[in-house]
Amino acid sequence: IEVTLATGEKLPATVVGTDPLTDLAVVKASAGFAPPVATFVTAQPQVGESAVAIGSPLGYENSVTLGIVAGLDRSIERIGGDEGTALSNLIQTDAPISPGNSGGALGNASGQVIGINVAYESPTSGAVNIGFAIPSVVVTKVADEIITTGRASHANIGIPSWTVTRELQRQYKLSRSFGVLVYKVIAGGPAGKAGIQMG
Repeated sequence: IEVTLATGEKLPATVVGTDPLTDLAVVKASAGFAPPVATFVTAQPQVGESAVAIGSPLGYENSVTLGIVAGLDRSIERIGGDEGTALSNLIQTDAPISPGNSGGALGNASGQVIGINVAYESPTSGAVNIGFAIPSVVVTKVADEIITTGRASHANIGIPSWTVTRELQRQYKLSRSFGVLVYKVIAGGPAGKAGIQMG
């Protein structure tokens, strides 16, 4: 693994730890000098504030795109089926995010990191500039845990679920229009051991 600085200098690096549930990793590079330190904002950004996505979209290194924070607390389904966990509590931005932006910073107008770019809606779905970032409060919590213990811990109930809406209530003839619907129980998981059943 190599870390490339903005100057073009390449530094050898090692993986300290990874967290597949949040799609984050911590790497350590030995620079021999003190590189600039990013400032991570641990409060949620405001909808409408400026957002700058940094990365190397399609290989165009050190690119930035400008937009705003378009929404908060968004969720998307992970690729890989329902054995994976949906990414949640995401920041939505209209700063264009493309392949190669993932893992790059989403910054504010002051140059502080408000999130880490993680995904985007494909234009084939009809979407235009709908991108997502992991909030800095999650990034710093997971990174600190990985640095301290080598891993990140997460609560896990062991059920993939759907948020209940009025449409879901009508479709499945549910008794209420809010809450969650259990559509699967992971065998041997906490929910299964507690007797929670599908439906």
